[in-house]
Amino acid sequence: MTGRFTGRTCLVTGGTRGIGRDIARRLVEEGADVTITGRSAGPLDDAVRELKGAGPGTAHGVRCDLADSGAVRALGAEVLARSGRVDVLVNNAGTATLHRFTDVPERDLDEVWAVNVRGAFLLTQLLVPAMTAAGDGSVVNVSSQAAVQGQALISHYAATKAALLGLTRCLAVELAPAVRVNAVCPGIVETDMIAEDFRRQGGLLGTDADAVRDATLAGIPLGRFQRGASVASTVAFLASRDAADITGQTWHVDGGMTIGRRGPRHDATDHLQET
Repeated sequence: MTGRFTGRTCLVTGGTRGIGRDIARRLVEEGADVTITGRSAGPLDDAVRELKGAGPGTAHGVRCDLADSGAVRALGAEVLARSGRVDVLVNNAGTATLHRFTDVPERDLDEVWAVNVRGAFLLTQLLVPAMTAAGDGSVVNVSSQAAVQGQALISHYAATKAALLGLTRCLAVELAPAVRVNAVCPGIVETDMIAEDFRRQGGLLGTDADAVRDATLAGIPLGRFQRGASVASTVAFLASRDAADITGQTWHVDGGMTIGRRGPRHDATDHLQET
């Protein structure tokens, strides 16, 4: 690792598992002092112990429900009190449920918007003044390919992720030149939860998990699900000074999902044999 974040303070929301944990690990490996958040003490403590062993940076944990505005304010105050500043904010925490559009419960709609949008909005509001005062800050919003590619059963979730892209562009203009703001749109990242997601989608669509998995893979030109490490490396780049001239942009780490479905494979020399 390059040590790009030595001496820098980072906050990664939702850092106890999945993409968030991979992002936090990458930043710690590059020397950062990283704070992660999680809703439950057990998973949070486990993640912090693992991250501290990834060195040379270090890690801290703060319990926080991003749906709770008071908890978000307390989180911002605690991190600033400990470090005096936050150089990098990664708004990664998110939640989702699966429903047909006409069946989305209002409580799910409120919860998904509160965590995915309002929590990120308020936390960024709290931390940006210190970034601006320091003259050097970076915000990376973790959105989703669902923000730009229609998909059944996740209308309420996709709307929140699209909102993050709009927020990214507006803040990039308003907070420049002191603070850069970018977004990353992961595709289907293979985690321990994906099999259950496929099973639930299959139940709602009247098919099975294998059929959903096969259909999903068919829509990825690279022919594989994405890795959390790939998303983490992209976030680390955008958050680093290597990306000093990049702001307001959306980076897709989706195996090509948003550009088209995978077609038949052909040898690169086929066209020569036809002529």
